[in-house]
Amino acid sequence: TWKDIVIPGLEPEKAFWSGSLRKQKEVKRAKTFAYFRGTIANKLGKQYSKGIRIKMKEAFKDIKDVVFTEQHSSCDKTCYREEMRASTFCLCPRGWSPWTLRA
Repeated sequence: TWKDIVIPGLEPEKAFWSGSLRKQKEVKRAKTFAYFRGTIANKLGKQYSKGIRIKMKEAFKDIKDVVFTEQHSSCDKTCYREEMRASTFCLCPRGWSPWTLRA
């Protein structure tokens, strides 16, 4: 199934915006209910994202079918794309950059 709206900010990888992923085999059943992988806290602590990402991580920590974690090197762009496709919802809580598109 396709998400209503998923907009990675300033993403140069053509697969994210070209529609080519529609030709791939559909994911039959979502593995996760909600998904986010990105910066949760940085050196400025709760100032970053006004603390929203830190609170969300705490709220989701014991929920099995929610992925809410920091980025890590073992998950490249292909891994990231597949994890997003395998979830019912992709979360995009406020961050730092005003250009990051939210929907």
